[in-house]
Amino acid sequence: MFDLKKQRINQFFISLFLFFVFSILFYFKIVFSDQEDLDKNTNDYNDNNLKATLVINTIPNSCSVYVDNVFIGNTPLRKEISPGQHLIRVSYDDNYVSEFIKLIAFAKHTYKYDIKLKYTSIGAYRKAQEYLNQENYLYSREFFLLSTKSYGKLIPEAYFYAGYISFILKEFDKAEKYLLEYISYNSSSLSSWFMLGESRNTLSKISLAIACYKEALKIIYPKTTTILNSTYATYEEQKKLENQIIKNPTLENYVKLARIYELKGDLKSSLYYYRKAVMLFNIDISNPYIRKSELENEEEKEGVSEQK
Repeated sequence: MFDLKKQRINQFFISLFLFFVFSILFYFKIVFSDQEDLDKNTNDYNDNNLKATLVINTIPNSCSVYVDNVFIGNTPLRKEISPGQHLIRVSYDDNYVSEFIKLIAFAKHTYKYDIKLKYTSIGAYRKAQEYLNQENYLYSREFFLLSTKSYGKLIPEAYFYAGYISFILKEFDKAEKYLLEYISYNSSSLSSWFMLGESRNTLSKISLAIACYKEALKIIYPKTTTILNSTYATYEEQKKLENQIIKNPTLENYVKLARIYELKGDLKSSLYYYRKAVMLFNIDISNPYIRKSELENEEEKEGVSEQK
């Protein structure tokens, strides 16, 4: 009886010992299994022996690709990079805006990008000039307007050329819009005031057209303001000028007669003579800039005409 009891006690302790041993073994199995999985995932991320693949295609081709400010090649590009976090920059030249990509790369993964770089303001402007030289007016105007909305410093002349193209395409409402935009940047552009006057004249905006021709005349002929302020609407002066113009069609006579008709409210006749005064000069409407020497030469010619 005593031996049986002792045997049962021994069996109990042996079972307890075995349970303890198996519990410890099971615990370490779980711990080491989790560690192996963690090591495996970590290796996929930062094992130097494993790489990620970067694939980049661009428009335009031959863009430079930098990873963390280190040049790695030109597009089209397929390159292995180390796993981890990277900043990728795709650049071409000052005609295009650089593209930036933040990437967290994992080993044995491929990352593909198809990128179309956007134009900078100067890039779109240069492209527009190319189309203009080819007389491809619609594309040229599109890129001039794109230039005004693109990244980079605004080029006001883009509005001028958009207005110029609209003018030669006889889209006078658009010409008016874009030329006004340019004049807000450069109010001394003779060609802009002239085209704006012509556009408004065609659109039957007579009083606005007259204002444009007068601004053009102030640029061409500095005495215009004085003439406008000193001319009075008398019948005798009107007849005298009408007779003089037949024999001596000078700029001053045209401006005086135009002003007389303007003061009398005959805007159509006033418009006619203001326009005739401006048309005495050979204006290059494709040029937004004023060359003072050219205007002085025209003034000299006008002075010789008066003397004759």
